[in-house]
Amino acid sequence: MRVVLASRSPARKSLLEALGYDVVTKAVPVREFRAEKPSQVIETCIKNAVKKALAAGNNNIPVVAADTLVFDDKVVFGKPKNEKDAFAMLSYLGGKWHSVVSALAVVFPGGHLESGYDVARVKFRPLSEDDISYYVRSGEPLGKAGGYGLQGKGIMLVERIEGNPSTVIGLPVHLLIDILGKRGYWPPG
Repeated sequence: MRVVLASRSPARKSLLEALGYDVVTKAVPVREFRAEKPSQVIETCIKNAVKKALAAGNNNIPVVAADTLVFDDKVVFGKPKNEKDAFAMLSYLGGKWHSVVSALAVVFPGGHLESGYDVARVKFRPLSEDDISYYVRSGEPLGKAGGYGLQGKGIMLVERIEGNPSTVIGLPVHLLIDILGKRGYWPPG
């Protein structure tokens, strides 16, 4: 069964393929809404996921889009602008708990839209400057909310996760299966 992924994220594509879907990626250049305060994060992620899914256009197969933000009770982290920004984000998060929200939206053939979100909590181990420099030099932090990806070298940063790891990666699989299943698109094949 095919789905369109309105994203260039290799991690999201890999999760969908691991579930058994044939994934067609369709990058959608949209201007994302920004969350200035932690209280705006969930609403912002849902709006961004919906905007991306709708921007992928009409398709005869489901379109899946997602958005992820990292936050604590004071700060919202999107994607770092550069290595210096990534270093600052990771320095702030080192040794602390933070939350990751991933929202998703699915547009089905005929235009029916469903969306939802999930939140996981992550605790980073205490990080030395050498740890952070090594990770930033890997190039992984760029393009990832909070400046890290759980699915790669970023796993070295994490001490503990409360919640679904796929939410931290950027596509809450359990929620996606529920949404696709309601419309007969789960299991694939």
